Amino acid sequence: MHGIRYLICSLLLVAPLVRGDLQTVAAPADAEAVARGFYAWVLSHPSAGIPGAEELEQLRPLLSAELVTRLQTAAMAQGDCERSAAADEKPLMLEGDLFVGSYEGASEVALGAVSLDGERAVVSATLIYLDPRFALAHPYRAVVWQDRLQLARESGSWRVADVHPGTGDNLRATLESFIEQAGRECRSER
Repeated sequence: MHGIRYLICSLLLVAPLVRGDLQTVAAPADAEAVARGFYAWVLSHPSAGIPGAEELEQLRPLLSAELVTRLQTAAMAQGDCERSAAADEKPLMLEGDLFVGSYEGASEVALGAVSLDGERAVVSATLIYLDPRFALAHPYRAVVWQDRLQLARESGSWRVADVHPGTGDNLRATLESFIEQAGRECRSER
């Protein structure tokens, strides 16, 4: 009887993620399920920079408190930059999809191995971006890369603590660098 209950509960947690229509994703206890939920959200919400307040609320159950705070701080810094920029200047901002290692975002993801180490986990992912500007079989149509999600346990649940793209800085370092640069270059009255 417990096996059937476990199966039903597991299906109830995973089914909305597979459908991709869940507005606010519940935080499953399993690291792989959190990674699956994170990428389900990312693929269905192509990012154009720092997520807005509504998007961040949807992601909150999957992200560490520290990462949520950094994203909120970066959003405030970007707002300062937008307000302080001259009308004919482009303000300092973070652009592109911040949650995957490609400016354009990703079209597909395949999760790899989950490596557990106490209160930390790393989930490898292979991501693919299909560029519709190129014809089928064109050498530039498909871009494939590897990312690693760093997860940490918070209040008994796994949360995404950082994203390590195969190219460049991790998400936390990118946000910190932007916040510091915005603090130096952008001044605005709040």
